[in-house]
Amino acid sequence: PGNTVILLGQDGSAAHKGSWEKTAAYEAMYKSGMVDVVEKVFAWIGEQSGAAQNPQIEKLLQDLDGKGASVAVSIPDAQGPPIPRITVVLRDAAEHTEMLTGMSRGLAGMARVQLEQKNVKGRSVASGVIPNSPGIEVGLWAEGNHLMIVAGVDAVNSAIAVADGDTPNLTTNSVWKKYNYDVAGVDTTSVIWLDFKTLRNKFGQFPLPMPGNKIIDDILKTAGLQNVDTLVHQYGYKGKALWSEGHVDIDGERTGLMALTDYESMTLADLPPLPAGASAFSATRLDATLFGNVITQLVRDGSQFGPPDASQQVDRIIGDLPQILGFDPQKDLLDSFGDVACIYSDANQGLMGTGAGAMIKVQDSAKLKATINTIVQRIEAEARGEFRVHRSTKHGRELLLFQFGPVQAGALAVDDNWLVAGLMPQTVEAALMRLDGELEAWTPSTEQAAAMAELPKSFTSISVGDPRVSWQALIQMAPVIMSVGQVALVEERIIPRDVELPVTVADLPPAELVARPLFPNVSVTT
Repeated sequence: PGNTVILLGQDGSAAHKGSWEKTAAYEAMYKSGMVDVVEKVFAWIGEQSGAAQNPQIEKLLQDLDGKGASVAVSIPDAQGPPIPRITVVLRDAAEHTEMLTGMSRGLAGMARVQLEQKNVKGRSVASGVIPNSPGIEVGLWAEGNHLMIVAGVDAVNSAIAVADGDTPNLTTNSVWKKYNYDVAGVDTTSVIWLDFKTLRNKFGQFPLPMPGNKIIDDILKTAGLQNVDTLVHQYGYKGKALWSEGHVDIDGERTGLMALTDYESMTLADLPPLPAGASAFSATRLDATLFGNVITQLVRDGSQFGPPDASQQVDRIIGDLPQILGFDPQKDLLDSFGDVACIYSDANQGLMGTGAGAMIKVQDSAKLKATINTIVQRIEAEARGEFRVHRSTKHGRELLLFQFGPVQAGALAVDDNWLVAGLMPQTVEAALMRLDGELEAWTPSTEQAAAMAELPKSFTSISVGDPRVSWQALIQMAPVIMSVGQVALVEERIIPRDVELPVTVADLPPAELVARPLFPNVSVTT
């Protein structure tokens, strides 16, 4: 329907088969034989568990994958309560109408809905009204080659009116005209969007069940969502890449939570010196001062929705925090930070993620060091020996190593310009050496640079990863995973103890065969 406010559209794999088979993902998973192994295991598990395979259901699932489906939630334009309608279209699935009608009758019976077969404008429709509801109707029928499932007040007649062209369809919707399957340079396979503006206009004046005559719009304004119009996700194939784009449309000044997205752009030059050859990191603009102010204001504004004395209690707690903590969380901590934060993996310093590190820009290192000392001293005093801090000097900075009971894990140091933290102290020390120019820092590899060339050069955040690393590790661990998996199946009594898995480690393709087509993943926000 044209008044759709939520859309989930999947175009089906058949229409995009050519584009899909050109992607690196297809080459890695299908041409390598990896998917064949996985499908063989799942089919065997189904056989061992005694799950009967229904050929009709299998055919329906194949058709859904190949031909696609759409789910739309719409708000009726007529007078009366704005009760949403749901419209589901299973494309070219009319042959499954009889089977799904039978299944629906069983489900409807459990819900005490009496489905009756009626002729509605030339269609044979199975429909009924949900008891004790405001006239919510459910219906199912074949619409040409498609299969329709609907729910809502007068849902069947409304959907048929759209199909017959008596009322507007989705192509007249302003959000659809802007966000559909047409994305430049991308063979788009799915579209998801939320028309938040229409929902806000429909429901914003509804009263809230609380004192003070508050309405939904009051909560939206407090959270900063009063001028969010649409949220969108589009996905498809672009050459060898899987490509997705997300959009948030905001009309006017960003306030509340949305103010936390209102940052100046940065470039690669604003990143801290990362480990040479880094394959995974994520960096973002982060105004800690703004964050603290926004969250404090949200808590204060949100207190108006509580009991009459909630605002005074909140103000008192916020005012007492410096005394309770021993430092002012806004002035002594958040105001000490700059506007860039980055997490990364340093493979040179640890395996299985133990080389993880973080760097946050600093604008007042003296104040930050004092605050950190206050925090750790307070924790040491309260931990009664279960938490200790080991202090050492590394490259002219003090390095703190934390010990929890017998376990030493977690370290940090404060440089004039950056706070550096890591699971291992070696990660922190290596970062300090990169800041001093004693170790080589990251520059984009040829592949990373090629990926970044597809995206904006300035951004508010960037994430880089390499699926080859995880796939290599996964296949290398496959023998252990398969052994543990078989034990789990036996313990859960899915298979007898004397039955072996239908595949062996030898059935898995070489790790290089899976990883070779892949390349770095990059995403940015602007």
